[in-house]
Amino acid sequence: MEVVKERQEMISNRLYRSVYAETLRGLQSQVSTGEMAFANFMEVSRNTVVSWLQGDKMPGLTRSVRIARFYGRDPQELLLGIHAGSIADPRLARMELLPEHDVLKAVLAHDLAAYPSRGAAWWT
Repeated sequence: MEVVKERQEMISNRLYRSVYAETLRGLQSQVSTGEMAFANFMEVSRNTVVSWLQGDKMPGLTRSVRIARFYGRDPQELLLGIHAGSIADPRLARMELLPEHDVLKAVLAHDLAAYPSRGAAWWT
């Protein structure tokens, strides 16, 4: 049973990162700014930006807010859109959050996908 739970969490994290990367690529394609200028704004290497765009890695919540602002988007709407495009994380279901807590769910889902090992300790 524990293996199934871990597999579900891993799939959820991977899908979230994939949806995040797809969203980021969409935003990147709408502006004339290149990866290097974006990396400079974010104060990261170009390799880091490439890993975000490919879904290999994901920025944390603070950087995601900065990303939204860089592209002129509302951070809350950005996270809600990514959350809506991914599958429900089983750890969020165990929290029994109410439907009106969508923003909190989106933030927690982002945190779990960005830092899967850190979240494991406080979600069980």
